[in-house]
Amino acid sequence: MSKIGEIKNTRVLCRVDFNVPIKDGEIIDDNRIKAHIPTITTLLSNNNRVVLLTHLGYPKGKIVENLRLDIIAKRLGELLKLNVRKLNASYGPIIQKELEVADASDSVILLENVRFNNGEEINDPWLSKEYSKLADVFVLDCFSTLHRKHASVLGIRDYMKTYKGLLVEKEINNLEKIFTHRNSKVLILGGSKVSQKYKTLKELVPYFDYFVIGGVLANTFYKQMGFCIGNSIYCEEISADDIYKTIETIELSGKQLIIPDTVIVKHKDGYSKKSLLNIESNDYIVDVDRSFIERNASILHEADLIVFNGPFGYYEDEVSSRGTKHILEILKRLEATTIIGGGDTVSLINKSNSDSYSLISTGGGSLLHYLSSQGKGLNYTF
Repeated sequence: MSKIGEIKNTRVLCRVDFNVPIKDGEIIDDNRIKAHIPTITTLLSNNNRVVLLTHLGYPKGKIVENLRLDIIAKRLGELLKLNVRKLNASYGPIIQKELEVADASDSVILLENVRFNNGEEINDPWLSKEYSKLADVFVLDCFSTLHRKHASVLGIRDYMKTYKGLLVEKEINNLEKIFTHRNSKVLILGGSKVSQKYKTLKELVPYFDYFVIGGVLANTFYKQMGFCIGNSIYCEEISADDIYKTIETIELSGKQLIIPDTVIVKHKDGYSKKSLLNIESNDYIVDVDRSFIERNASILHEADLIVFNGPFGYYEDEVSSRGTKHILEILKRLEATTIIGGGDTVSLINKSNSDSYSLISTGGGSLLHYLSSQGKGLNYTF
């Protein structure tokens, strides 16, 4: 039985992540809401009353009307098939009183956006203590924000008995395999957040056999190795010396770094497939070429565990997302443990409605932090 199965007949404060994309007053993708349904329903099945904390967007400690959570409460109620009551603040005497007098029909209550609170993102201990007055126990179910030192994620644990939610438990259990698996492992890194992903790459040399890089991270390697990348984006913070030291470390460890040698570029006449040696000053690298993927597909087919974080091209564009989609199609057919993370990568999976992967992580940045710390970071040990 999961530990949260032990919680019964009490009021539970549960930190979730309902930070979903909203456009013109409509939720575009509700997968993050759906991911927390098992935890919420498990708590409800044991006669608990559930009080939910979440953030939405970046209001920076101020009330922003279009970042209120009413639309989230409505959608959650539809998914749970019950009424979800939404309150207009997330701490304080008035909210405490509302929770105390709530009747049995208010089995799920959603509090207002925690990022409206000044102390949330600076982990203010006063605010953490205020949150702790809202319930008897605390359930942390937001893997995607576990790396954040925020009051409703980290500080609150100093004041309440804390349990892992089912989503956090599932994510961590799958990620632990990365450090215990002894057979062939592949790490695929693309997307943005280059400095963070480069740090992750260096930290994980002992744990993976193959490192496949793309996107802006690959552009940075090209640039610092002396190749022309035209108008492509790269990260100036990473030096050529550091790049070569990393390559040397990987090679001396008996591992292999694989960088695309054929790419798709955009120019004034449209799109072209080009060798890395033939890129011109006005070209803009937008994706990996399919032929590169096919030439290296055997590495994926022979692997026992694959982690894929970040697309190799611009996921919003049909032409520039083909490389990433092709990699995802290959991974979908494998028997290996496949862990997919990063919001942009996951959005491509959601569009295909695929459930063929071992784990589709709800966290991009949190996944990278977990990998970099080998799962020993402060926020993951509770």
